[in-house]
Amino acid sequence: MDYVAWGKRYLADVRGHLEHKLTRQVVIVAVVAGVVVGGYYLNSYFSESRQRKAIVAFDDAMAVYQTAITDEMDFTKKNNKQVWDEAEMAFQVAYQQNSRSTFAPFFLLYQAKALIAQGQMSEAVKLVNQAVSSLSSSSPFYYPARIMQASVLIDSGDQTAVAKLKALAEDYKNDYQAMAQYYLAQYYLSQDQSDAATDLFNKIAAAAPGVDGRAPWSDLAKDYISQ
Repeated sequence: MDYVAWGKRYLADVRGHLEHKLTRQVVIVAVVAGVVVGGYYLNSYFSESRQRKAIVAFDDAMAVYQTAITDEMDFTKKNNKQVWDEAEMAFQVAYQQNSRSTFAPFFLLYQAKALIAQGQMSEAVKLVNQAVSSLSSSSPFYYPARIMQASVLIDSGDQTAVAKLKALAEDYKNDYQAMAQYYLAQYYLSQDQSDAATDLFNKIAAAAPGVDGRAPWSDLAKDYISQ
């Protein structure tokens, strides 16, 4: 057997898988940001100066975060810890400068995701809990934050959060049910449960658009189905 050729083919397959995963992750981050910011506009928060500043800060920090995701999959770059540290710092500073805005919990949630990328699980969990506990159930950001919370906890290794994500995906009172279903489908894919993931993707793709901004999640689900 030509082990050199086999090794090259294996590395090419791995690279292809990671690049596909990267593309999916960047798209998900962009859609989440769009849905959340869209919710901001819909709820008239953008009219306030404090909230305008928070939106700009979130957009700037998100750009750093997406750069960190891209660099993570770039095999030519060696110091990945630095870019994740920069992403974590961007959201930390944004939170400190906008802690009184209604949008503040999302700075904490994405700071937590950057900490997880650096292996700092306990600190990430603290931030997640702080973010969600600061929201009332009447907040327009309550469900997106809880979905993000479940996702972050799963990333940190807390498998009990899977049940929380399932509950959110099954909750018809949840205006962001499609978002929860998509995150749950991604979890199933990560566990090689492709049949369960496909069932959810089909459900998302077939559902009519609703107040949750279902269209972006439906489009992502259709992209997966068409592969």
